[in-house]
Amino acid sequence: MTNISQNFKRVLSLINQFMTHSEGNIWFRGHSNIGENGEHEDYKLSSTLFRRSQDLEYIRQLEINYIYEFMTKGYSLHQTKDEWDLLYIMQHHGTPTRLLDWTTSLSVAIYFATRNWNPKKNTPTIWFLDPAKLNETLIDTTFLEVPSNYNFNKYVERENLPSRAIAPNYNSNRLIAQQGQFTLQGNTINDLEKELALKKTHYTDILDKIELTEDIYYDVGSFLHMNGIDDFTVYPDLDGLSKLIKNRKGFR
Repeated sequence: MTNISQNFKRVLSLINQFMTHSEGNIWFRGHSNIGENGEHEDYKLSSTLFRRSQDLEYIRQLEINYIYEFMTKGYSLHQTKDEWDLLYIMQHHGTPTRLLDWTTSLSVAIYFATRNWNPKKNTPTIWFLDPAKLNETLIDTTFLEVPSNYNFNKYVERENLPSRAIAPNYNSNRLIAQQGQFTLQGNTINDLEKELALKKTHYTDILDKIELTEDIYYDVGSFLHMNGIDDFTVYPDLDGLSKLIKNRKGFR
C-alpha cells in the first residue's frame, strides 16, 4: 500500500481543526454530487421532501400522506405508533421526509460521498456540522432532543419553523450501523446552509465542507478499507450483504 498523500492528510487536518473548535460531537454528511446524467452536480442541504416543491402547503400535504400510508400499510412490519420514531424508519428506508441524514462517523460520510465516484467527472463533498451551535443559533438552545412535548404533526405546523439538529432513538440496525443523526428541516423552504447564512453572516464555525478531489481517490479507498467500512457494515442486512457480494471484482 502506498503512503497516504499530503493532500489527504490536509483533508483530515482541516476536519480536525473544525472538531477542535467545536463544543461537542461533530456530525458529518457525504455528498456524491452525481447528477442524473452522471455529471457533477452540487447537492444542497435540503431534505428529500423539500426538493420536490417550493410550495409549503403542498409539501405539508405530501408529508401527511406519506406518514399516514407508511404508518397504516407498514404497521405489521414496523409496529410503530410514535410519529417521531416512525420518521426515522421512513427515512432509512427511502421514504421522502423532512429529515436530512448526518453521522458521527467520518468514515461513514466518506462511504456515502464516494459511492460510484468517477474522479474524472465528480467531486464529492464532506460536510461537517456542530449540531449544538446550530441549535443555539436557530432555536436558542444547545439541546439535541426531539421536542417530545409535541407530536410530530403539531410541531411542524408552526409558521416560520426553523430547522434544528436532533439526536434520534436508535430504533433500527441501519441507524445504529451508520451512527445516524438528523437535522429536521423547518418551514422556511431554504436549504440548511442558506437558512444559517441568513441568520449569521459568519457561520463556518457551525457548518463547513471540504471537497474530495481526484488526487486523493486511492487514499479514500485505503481509508475506508482500514476502517472496515463496506456495503455490509453500513447496511447490516441481506440487502447490504448482496451489495457487497455484487460489487466485488468480477461482478457487474
